[in-house]
Amino acid sequence: MHTEEDFDEFKDRHAATVALQASLLENPTVEAFLQAVADRAAEHVGSHTACSVTILANGAYQCAASSEDDVLKADLVEYQTLSGPCVEAASSGVESVVTDMRSDTRWPEWASASLRLGFRSAAGVPADTGDGVKMALDLYSTDLEAFGEAEMRRARAYAEEAARTLRLCRALAEQATLAEQLQAALTSRPVIDQALGVIMAQSRVSADEAFQVLTAASQHRNVKLRELAGQLIESLTGHAPGEPPTFRKG
Repeated sequence: MHTEEDFDEFKDRHAATVALQASLLENPTVEAFLQAVADRAAEHVGSHTACSVTILANGAYQCAASSEDDVLKADLVEYQTLSGPCVEAASSGVESVVTDMRSDTRWPEWASASLRLGFRSAAGVPADTGDGVKMALDLYSTDLEAFGEAEMRRARAYAEEAARTLRLCRALAEQATLAEQLQAALTSRPVIDQALGVIMAQSRVSADEAFQVLTAASQHRNVKLRELAGQLIESLTGHAPGEPPTFRKG
């Protein structure tokens, strides 16, 4: 039988999922999406919440996005000292809550810097994005005891859904890159073929031999193959090589 707490968690997760998917549609790049995650944290965790997103990849910490400059400043102290709630969350997958910066003694350098910046409480919430990349939401507030049981329940749901949506965002970005590379290849090939035809006609060599000549010249001059092919055609004809036709869906 489901409890009221289970229902609340479902509502929190559903709200986070809907908001993050909308953010992904509005911000298709990884950088823009992570910035939206940081900016919208207060809507899903609690008012007066500032947020940053820490990424741990290849042993290095990086603040991928932050809703306020002061949050970034506090995070940098964590990265420099390798101690603090977001470092703990990203490296060990351990959730941490600091109810009162003035009395917490676990990370003194970070706490001192955070107090100077005006923060009074904080939390680090881990999430795993897969492929060896770990993520943590770093939550800050100018209020004492800002991250109680309800706020942390919402923070966990938000962090987990953000990590899941980030995986989708990265996959879409990779597909977009592959599409750009394919388009570049389709654009380059006709130009290279024209240049090979010129070399074959002038030097009376085979297609393979012409390609070896063009490749060797490209490497010797440190010029991309397509660029060199275009230069060759233009030098002989006096105009740039013809572009391939653009195909449109009917």
